[in-house]
Amino acid sequence: MFAEVRDDSVVRVFRAARPIEVEGVRYPASIFRDFTRAALASLGYHPIQKQPEQNRAFHFANSPTYALVDGDVVETITFTPWPLDRVRDKRKADVKAEFSGRMAQGFVYDDTIPVDIDANSQRDIDTEFTAATDLTNFPTWPEDYQWRGYDNAFYGLDRAGVVAMAKAARDHKRAMYAAKWTHESAIDALNSIADLAAYDVTTGWPETAAEWLADQE
Repeated sequence: MFAEVRDDSVVRVFRAARPIEVEGVRYPASIFRDFTRAALASLGYHPIQKQPEQNRAFHFANSPTYALVDGDVVETITFTPWPLDRVRDKRKADVKAEFSGRMAQGFVYDDTIPVDIDANSQRDIDTEFTAATDLTNFPTWPEDYQWRGYDNAFYGLDRAGVVAMAKAARDHKRAMYAAKWTHESAIDALNSIADLAAYDVTTGWPETAAEWLADQE
């Protein structure tokens, strides 16, 4: 980035080298690569010194200003913090995203079977639970019954196993919601942008099937 300076004031800023004209003389864009800083300054052009990167999380960035300081053009950007309620809403959205992502990663039944628990899988579990508890219409249970797990492997389950798996899925879902609500309550209790920015939404959740499978490797 370069700035054109006239009478000690920045009059124009451009992000890429370009041809210029000074006092009727045309110069190619390559001068910004080939000329020394002093030579460029004699024509009224200076590279822009960008300010160090700041943590911009949860701040509005105001339009940059440019000023000639000790022979250098310095860029200054000021940041206005978001209202706390907006920051809280953003962090709660992060919790919701973490919750949804983990729900899509299943859970582990009986420390042996990774089970999907997304909406479609939950309907399948409910259907199988209904069948397993309906002794009138399903007096016997298939000996070769298998459930397809989160890892796409097949696991044999008897009637009691299907019922227990369905109950475990329900308990996991309840635990997931409890963790979500705990995070949201913790966020409500924080009263500074720094604390809200530092809050870790990735801890305190029940183990997922994806995490369990990763530990088996």
